[in-house]
Amino acid sequence: MKISAFAPATLANFCVGFDVLGMALSPINGELWGDIVEIETIGTENNSILTVTGPFASRLPKDPKQNLVTKTLRLFENELASKNIPRKNLHISLSKNMPVSSGVGSSASSIVATLVALNKIYGANFKNELLLKIAGECEGFVSGDAHYDNVAPCLLGGLQLIVPDPFQPVRKLPFFSNYQIIVVQPEIELSTKAMRAILPPQIPRSEALSQWKCLASFIHALHANDENLFHQSFTDSIAEPYRRSYIPGFDNIKHAALDAGALGCSIAGSGPALFAVSKNLNQSENIAQVMMKNFTKNGINSVSKICTVDLIGSRIL
Repeated sequence: MKISAFAPATLANFCVGFDVLGMALSPINGELWGDIVEIETIGTENNSILTVTGPFASRLPKDPKQNLVTKTLRLFENELASKNIPRKNLHISLSKNMPVSSGVGSSASSIVATLVALNKIYGANFKNELLLKIAGECEGFVSGDAHYDNVAPCLLGGLQLIVPDPFQPVRKLPFFSNYQIIVVQPEIELSTKAMRAILPPQIPRSEALSQWKCLASFIHALHANDENLFHQSFTDSIAEPYRRSYIPGFDNIKHAALDAGALGCSIAGSGPALFAVSKNLNQSENIAQVMMKNFTKNGINSVSKICTVDLIGSRIL
């Protein structure tokens, strides 16, 4: 038996929602942008085997035990054991299509694709709430603590809000159907763990109040289809002020995107990728070009993708 699963790229925080908002991304050209995990049962008494291929395979740890796929497998097997489901010997192949430490959910993509494939090949029928719990724990291996703003949309699709409900920890939010997301990835890496570590343990009350107001306004704008309020709410006073200096030319790139008509521009996840929001393809293409040109001025090559919301999330191929 052989199973293949895909998990898409994601955009955490979405500027205004640090650790509580995340969006699954689907390039408008129809490509599958994300990692693919293939699992096959093997009739041997050996332990499960992991192989890694793909354009970014060389960026992963050489030791299979340090690979997120292996760590995800171990947590999944713990759940199997708790339910007296016997373990299988597996050959797992990760096609690593996502650049690591890029800001577009590379770790979440590997984790979720692994979980979805394991859930299918075992016929475990674990509910999404349990898969999210495991995925969040796996994200902690990368960032230092569990969080769900990448793994939730990666698993479930759409724009997801993390909520304090232990039985249903996420809610899917509406989004403007004509909006596009421009993602520009520079050829540099920023460690998620390091970028979380630079954030202060406390923030002034005034900044907290300002951010709460923007997040509440942003969510209302989505439900009310209020484009003006969406634009006005597009502010990050929690992470962006502390991370911007780690992205060469950030201020100029952001200003260039806004001058080109972007409705908002900020850091994708913990960076270094940046993203902007636009209302039509011509504008999106122009925004992508000006952002990339500004990275070039700082001696950094970059690539761009124009996306819409991936409403499906992870899937069996």
